[in-house]
Amino acid sequence: SNWNSKIYCETGIKLFRSCKRIARSTLPVSMKANANLIMGGSLDFQDVQLTMVNRKPSLVYHMKGVHPFLNIVSLNIDNIFVGNCDIKIGRIHIGSYCSILKRKFM
Repeated sequence: SNWNSKIYCETGIKLFRSCKRIARSTLPVSMKANANLIMGGSLDFQDVQLTMVNRKPSLVYHMKGVHPFLNIVSLNIDNIFVGNCDIKIGRIHIGSYCSILKRKFM
């Protein structure tokens, strides 16, 4: 499936035990991936009773909760595209978010 989003990135350097932001940008991201998922859920009921309502038998209950779950069995990322990758201070190019993301995910 295809996934499109934006990632907010900040770049900083550590000065005197604190991190000072030197650049920030919002990067458009698109990704093509395949995944195997297990999805399910449970419903919790309490005080379940079979009673007569308007002369008809009816099931009366109190719903206590809905508990969905999702397990990712496998995830294969086929392609990642990131735009506006350059990290710049003014006009000086100091790095690229693309290389960082590719090392992390590919």
